[in-house]
Amino acid sequence: MDYNNIIPKNLDEYLNIPLIEDLKKIDEIQNIILYSKKGYGKSHLKNILIEKYKKKYKNVNIVYLDLEEDLKKNVETKEYIFNILKLTNKKIFIIDTDIIDNETQLYLKSLLKNYKNIHFIICLNNITNLIENFYSFFLIFKLDDNFFNIHKHFILDKLKKDIKISKGKLDIISKKSKNFYILKKYYEYIYLFKEEYLKNFKTFESITMNENKEIIENLLVNNLDDNIKYVNNLLDNGYSETDIINFIINYTKTNKIQVENKNIFNLILNNNHKYSYIDLIYFIDLLSIT
Repeated sequence: MDYNNIIPKNLDEYLNIPLIEDLKKIDEIQNIILYSKKGYGKSHLKNILIEKYKKKYKNVNIVYLDLEEDLKKNVETKEYIFNILKLTNKKIFIIDTDIIDNETQLYLKSLLKNYKNIHFIICLNNITNLIENFYSFFLIFKLDDNFFNIHKHFILDKLKKDIKISKGKLDIISKKSKNFYILKKYYEYIYLFKEEYLKNFKTFESITMNENKEIIENLLVNNLDDNIKYVNNLLDNGYSETDIINFIINYTKTNKIQVENKNIFNLILNNNHKYSYIDLIYFIDLLSIT
């Protein structure tokens, strides 16, 4: 079963979480800030709220804003916002970022004061720098450890029902899944490997967990012969060439590991097919030192 098929599709599928009950009571579109540690489910909850509003308000515009650069100095972004504001229907601006600087907060506040048909849903990892005359426009919801743990155990319970897995292994997954990014990797690899996973749990742990990044980093510094021996060992433990290549690609992208040989990006752009052993050796050759 795909991971996306077991996570909540609407607010009613979240069970026994006070924050969700508070969100259910909100009928009209509101300005909302969701904040938490990284990987605690802000973006998914934001998407659920968006779908809720799209169903209720057929003419609502959803506008995604990228605040990687200073919004006050980004002329193109400001022009884009101004053109959107010319539309008469409701508009919801979506912002997903680590932190919002003071200057941007003042600019967004001016939009809220001058335009009555706009709202914001903002996802933040940190709210310590929010200024009062900005956050006073918002309902603020914290996705805390309780929210994360209830949701995590809901997913693990479904995993336990779908695959025969011992309580000990499930406890390890629960303990090491410190956010939903890690839990999703566990879930997807368990369904990918199934029996192989149950037989080779230690190898599975190593190849799946972000914490054990030395596995990938070793491939970036070892010579080709050593790397071939290493991947051959993984193949002997039941992993396919495609599994190994796709995992390494995803890992290097997620952790922004720099690979000098730019040919690797040709593989990244074309990783939607099954790889052969020759593909794997070629890929390992790109990573290996000469």
